[in-house]
Amino acid sequence: MPEVHIPAHPWWPSGMRPDRGGQQYASLVESLRELVDTVAGIEATHSELVRATVAVSAISAELRDHVVPGDHQIAGTRLDLPGRGHPGVVPYIPTSWNVDRMTARVRFGRTYLGDRAAVHGGALSLLFDEILGRFANHGREGARTARLQVDYRQVVPLDRDLDVEAWVSDQRGRKLTIAGRLANGGHTLAEAEALFVVLHKGQP
Repeated sequence: MPEVHIPAHPWWPSGMRPDRGGQQYASLVESLRELVDTVAGIEATHSELVRATVAVSAISAELRDHVVPGDHQIAGTRLDLPGRGHPGVVPYIPTSWNVDRMTARVRFGRTYLGDRAAVHGGALSLLFDEILGRFANHGREGARTARLQVDYRQVVPLDRDLDVEAWVSDQRGRKLTIAGRLANGGHTLAEAEALFVVLHKGQP
């Protein structure tokens, strides 16, 4: 996926930078995504699972002393990385972003398998809430999701680069409606519409 430089947003906590953790943090998150994809697709023996559990638990224990409050963590602040560098977010990366429209590319791995090689519907809701929410917050004090509706048009395939976009469809006072579309080439796979409430200045 192409890398796009997106400047730090004004609502980030003081001291946050889009390059925190450097390339090594990016590599860690990518390795973690690969691990979860792998675990989602394995069939292994008891002894193999025991060894893997011990190894993963050891890594968790090693990192546990470095856990910080949520407003100081790196995850979610790296807008240059897929899914903002958050291992729990669908790994999209923006390709263009302005006040009128946001476009991105996304690839669903084995983690998001629902049934019969199709992406789980819940993963699509997560993607749209993330994409539409990021766009709703762009250049604003902040916004919170009030409603999200997803229409599933076609089966969404795994392991394929897909296009996703978001745009403002309506704004009335603090109520902001954002529309979105997920497509494979020229074929619409899913559409979404979300209502956001723009926060007052200083509102958490």
